[in-house]
Amino acid sequence: AELTPFDKSTFYLQPDNTVEMGYTDYPFLGQEDKGDRSNAGKAWNPILALFTPFSYSPPRNQADAQPPAFHIIMANTRLAVILVSCLFASFDVAVNAELETVKLTHPSGSSAEVFLFGAHVKSFHTAQAPARDVLFMSNESYLDGVNPIRGGIPVVFPVFGSATGFPSHGFARVTTWNLTQVTQAEAEDSPTVATFTMEASNITREMWPVEFELVYEVKLFANTLETALHVHNTFTSDISFHALLHNYLRVDDARDQGVTVEGLQGLQYYDKVAKVNKTEDRELISFAAQTDSVYTNAPSTLVVNIKGVNAADRVVTINTAAFIETGTSQLDFDSDAVVWNPWSERAKTMADFGDDEYINMVCVEPGRVSEKQILPAGQVYTLQEAITVSDV
Repeated sequence: AELTPFDKSTFYLQPDNTVEMGYTDYPFLGQEDKGDRSNAGKAWNPILALFTPFSYSPPRNQADAQPPAFHIIMANTRLAVILVSCLFASFDVAVNAELETVKLTHPSGSSAEVFLFGAHVKSFHTAQAPARDVLFMSNESYLDGVNPIRGGIPVVFPVFGSATGFPSHGFARVTTWNLTQVTQAEAEDSPTVATFTMEASNITREMWPVEFELVYEVKLFANTLETALHVHNTFTSDISFHALLHNYLRVDDARDQGVTVEGLQGLQYYDKVAKVNKTEDRELISFAAQTDSVYTNAPSTLVVNIKGVNAADRVVTINTAAFIETGTSQLDFDSDAVVWNPWSERAKTMADFGDDEYINMVCVEPGRVSEKQILPAGQVYTLQEAITVSDV
């Protein structure tokens, strides 16, 4: 599927869209040991929340006044009273455990669901196989509005991995975003679109003392899900960052060549398990052990071949684009690709991941992580992908 252009008219933030509450501090994450499921962040402070319009906000206390109108009141006891009125019958806001989600549907029969926490895509069901989720979600994932969600499509920004003073993989995935616009598809060849935004706050400035605005678009087609992260540098000088769309793909069985990734042969990559640089000599990458590889300057198209178990074989194609628009021109950039599966031993050490769940997932993640992306003041960087599924 071709990537559709970004509608600049939806980019700029509307500051009165939401009433947001604040935490006394941001969480430092990384509690990965089995059995440690303690709250990683400090407690929500309702007094501070009255006076501090933080972008990092607990989803149980967010009210969004933008159409389709909805008002959500969550008590501190974690019981909810939900008052919802929607202008579009196919748009819904729901509570999943303790996190609100936005559900998108399409005239073709496809659907997607997105957490407001992290603007995190939770699920994607195609029109051709509506009962089967394209994305993997761990049954052990935290859903507490503090720790990151395990599965779906996390947004990694502004750091990849560990960095001093930041939560693992950055703060974007542990921030509650604002839902600013929903456009329902009117025909099968047009998308249903949800737009989410966040911007610099007192909390992000403590970690990263710059100004920025983020817009995240989720576009649902019949058999394609397109996501695009737009980074607007509103600072007075250049900013630099990592950005990654951390796709967790659901597979039937990752063992015995049940899933292969193609399109990376001949590329240089860093093997994070062995901690060495290598050249990829395989046409088809399969999985038989822990895999954590960062491929530099990956092609714009990657293919994931999935063998069906009591189901059809299928192909997931990931098309990626990365560019900066200056207003008069567009400067294209290469993107990297991360391929990851924790395998059995690593899975046993992860508190938010089942011991055997490695069998049913593989991550193929486009982004810029081998080096930081530099973005001049006033300009917008876009990282965009389209995930298309077809049965074989």
